[in-house]
Amino acid sequence: MMSLQPRFNRDVAILIRYCTHNFRPAAEWEPFVGYPNSLALAVIDAIWSMVARYSITKGVINRYCGHRSMEGGDPSHDDLSDLLGFYERIGGVDEFIDVVGTRNRVSTQPDAVRKGEVVQQAAAKLSCLGIDSAAQFIAADGTDLGNQVKGVWLSLPGQASGISWRYLRMLLGLPDVKPDRMVVRFIASVTGIDENAMVQDEVVRLVQATAEHFGVDQRTLDHEIWQHQRALRQGHDPVAEAESFRDLASSFLGAAFAALADEHVVPTSRYRRFIRVGRDYEGGDVMGLPEFVELHSALERTFPDRFGEPMTKSHPEFANAYVFSFLEAAASRCAQDGDLFESDTPPTEASIDELFAVLRTSEYDLNCCRFVSHLTTTTDEPVEISGITIYPEVQSSESLLRRTMRLIPGAPGTFDQEPPRFYDPPHVLLSSGTKATNAGHYNAQQSLSNAMDRFMLLVRLLYAGTHQSCWQVIGTSTLVSGSRPEYTIFDKTTLPDVRFQRVVRLAAADEGAITALGELVDAASVKREGMAATSFDVALYQFNRSHENGDDYERLVDLATALEAILTGNDSDTEAISLRLRSRAAALLSSESDSGKVIFSDVGTLYGLRSKLVHGGNIKESDLRKAIESISKVPTNVPFGVALAFAVDRLRDLVRRSFLARLCLASGPAPRWPFDSSASVDAALADDAERELWRQSWRVQMADFGSAKAADPAAEGVDPLRPQKSNFAN
Repeated sequence: MMSLQPRFNRDVAILIRYCTHNFRPAAEWEPFVGYPNSLALAVIDAIWSMVARYSITKGVINRYCGHRSMEGGDPSHDDLSDLLGFYERIGGVDEFIDVVGTRNRVSTQPDAVRKGEVVQQAAAKLSCLGIDSAAQFIAADGTDLGNQVKGVWLSLPGQASGISWRYLRMLLGLPDVKPDRMVVRFIASVTGIDENAMVQDEVVRLVQATAEHFGVDQRTLDHEIWQHQRALRQGHDPVAEAESFRDLASSFLGAAFAALADEHVVPTSRYRRFIRVGRDYEGGDVMGLPEFVELHSALERTFPDRFGEPMTKSHPEFANAYVFSFLEAAASRCAQDGDLFESDTPPTEASIDELFAVLRTSEYDLNCCRFVSHLTTTTDEPVEISGITIYPEVQSSESLLRRTMRLIPGAPGTFDQEPPRFYDPPHVLLSSGTKATNAGHYNAQQSLSNAMDRFMLLVRLLYAGTHQSCWQVIGTSTLVSGSRPEYTIFDKTTLPDVRFQRVVRLAAADEGAITALGELVDAASVKREGMAATSFDVALYQFNRSHENGDDYERLVDLATALEAILTGNDSDTEAISLRLRSRAAALLSSESDSGKVIFSDVGTLYGLRSKLVHGGNIKESDLRKAIESISKVPTNVPFGVALAFAVDRLRDLVRRSFLARLCLASGPAPRWPFDSSASVDAALADDAERELWRQSWRVQMADFGSAKAADPAAEGVDPLRPQKSNFAN
């Protein structure tokens, strides 16, 4: 034993040196304050603080004191008889755990005894030895009775290590050291001793010898070490700092859940699991809690680069945004895991883990999910095209809304009163993601949304589908986040348009055509510098807008304007526009299934309707019906509303093909019809050979893309109330 003394003296010297240079002056060390007059509180604290964060113990102590005070008692002087009486009045162990305690057990073993049971056992067994008050416990110390008390305590479930016994003595004012993981890790990290090789008694002796050097109570040094390890004294140990951080987060959840329960915010309704500050509760409900202040300060202290001086940054982040997000994430997980809103459950542990993971990285996954009608896949399986995954709605798989929640866990919190419900089958979920940072968050959001718009446009141009956007959510892949998901509802009714429908079925093989067309659009040489608008952009906008819900007469105007922008946009001559439109459309778009004569007639009729609508001409109902029914693709003997929908689709398809023709003819090293050309197009199209060359050149280019059908008239659409014809476009 003597041979160990030099090493012991060396370790004490190391501890003294470290404390001198890293702790405050010993005169400023805070004395350890336990419960010198309450054996009841000391027993609760000593047992509940083992193998648990102290924030949990604080919550139990505070709830016990609150209930005892409401009864008119003085918990700071409670004896064991008072504690046992409270157990009896409240209804027993189970009720004590539900109302005051937690469901923590004395060890991690699944069959371990609950701490609430061990507290009652301890109180009962010590009372049987004649120990009821703090004074009686202190008086028995060092006597045979005191040894019996110690033996009884160590025989309690989970207390055999003796750590809680030493802590019980400290809480009652007796000199001792609690050699728990905080103190052991501190000694190990400072002296370089292997933590797993340390002996409890040796740890106690080292702390006692160091305290003696500084002339302080050993309990005071124990407490200062504990504060230091919790990073409240500029802790040096990253592991201990992380545990301290977790302790603060857990403590905040316990206090916040209690405050929200008082406001009847939690437990939540099973129909609405997500809560949001400003909607379901006020920030002031939790911001005044000391635990909120502590966690908020810890975030700012631990992540100064992220939260320090936010108003001096171009993209500031605020710690309180993460605190609220963390609280709401934990509440959501607790609600989905059985409505147990406590700070030491698996859902809260998962939320704490996620908070740390989010704060430790500046980059995160941002996902975009868009719900779309009249679209599906050929195999009813997910398909990825150009970075966008298409999830079809299949009865046997998870719902598209649930898939959205999996990709963006915070999405349900954005749906306000109820989730979005649209019925216009078939449906798909378009999903895409990217890496984002705080500084680039909004640009990343816009980029993802633009990618969805672009995909919808390219598919419309190739396959003439009637698909529409219903809703979209963009958000992070974690519940805890510095920004909330962005939720958009498009101009789409919740019920289907039963007049006209053309569904598109996509496959992986379509990626080539979609990519090629996208490259063609990107390569379009359109002069925009100094321009308020261009015919190309106007046509694109009007074509896209015609697919969304709206008035059919407005659609006719939009589409006719788009056709004019595509086929005559650069012409300086404004005379005889209708004739030029008819001639050019007929020349470029005619095919075996859609003759130039029919196109000429349809464009004349549709553009004539546009002119009357725009310029204020009067249209008799009988004349309007006659004009609509004269259009080639409009079925006979159908209600007027259905006929009008088919007429709109005919004009939209003519615009679509004109767009494709114009893109192809303006592409390549020697384009036949450049976007900025002022040459006479009509002269070229008047020549039979030249006209055929123009018409075939763009059709061949579409065939080279793998989408020869795109140059043909759209597949026949249907009125869904008359499903005898196929409504699939490809």
